[in-house]
Amino acid sequence: MSRTSRAAKQPQKADFMYRDLPLSEIVASPSNPREVREKEADRELVESIRESGVLEPILVRPKDGLFEIVFGERRYQAAQELNLETIPALVRELGDEQVLEIQLAENLRRADMHPIDEAHAYERWAREWNHDHGYIAAKLGVSRAKVMRRMALAKLSKTAKSAFRKNVIELGIAELLARIPDERHQDAVMKSISQLTDNNQRVTIEVVRGMILRDYTLDLTDAPFNVDAPDLVENCGACGECPKRSINQAKLWGDVDTGDRCTDSAC
Repeated sequence: MSRTSRAAKQPQKADFMYRDLPLSEIVASPSNPREVREKEADRELVESIRESGVLEPILVRPKDGLFEIVFGERRYQAAQELNLETIPALVRELGDEQVLEIQLAENLRRADMHPIDEAHAYERWAREWNHDHGYIAAKLGVSRAKVMRRMALAKLSKTAKSAFRKNVIELGIAELLARIPDERHQDAVMKSISQLTDNNQRVTIEVVRGMILRDYTLDLTDAPFNVDAPDLVENCGACGECPKRSINQAKLWGDVDTGDRCTDSAC
């Protein structure tokens, strides 16, 4: 037999290994981007596993003598609730960045990930591994603008984030608030929204946009200063390319039709 033939018969090292793992050897992932779980969906999953078992294996990686979940934590939690001893799993060697990328792709595929969770995950990916919006977008197969819009949501105030999670405000309103750099002004808008809601008035994107334009932006067309002056703002310079200027936000938001305005009225 030739050397080439013998080499062709050598088994190839698998990228992953299938195992039925004891639940006692599995730990949750600290990087799971899904911060809030749907209780009703979890109950349905428990009943499905009770009836048919775990049909789709979870993905884990070896970590500190145990196995860390990459995705499938809801299946793992359901198996724990049902007191199962083992769960089917694919074991794969993965680095931290690979784990976050896989978790994001898996959660986005399931289409029920909250935009705030997306925002925090994108922000972490960009910060810890020094990647730009374009790199993240290409990796996940989404538009660069979407990544940028989601990352903007990470800058919402705690009050605005909580209201968004509780469906007090919709995505469009959350994105409007995200354009306001000052969290105090975001909270002021949220207070106005709460007052409208308490008075049984309908809160629409158009209503909130009008409120923000009127009370929390400044029209630069009539500015009493030279917006092109290089020493206009200390350490910042002119208004020219400032991302807080509405005409510079058109590519990000796509619906900027409010003229030339400064979204940071405290500046």
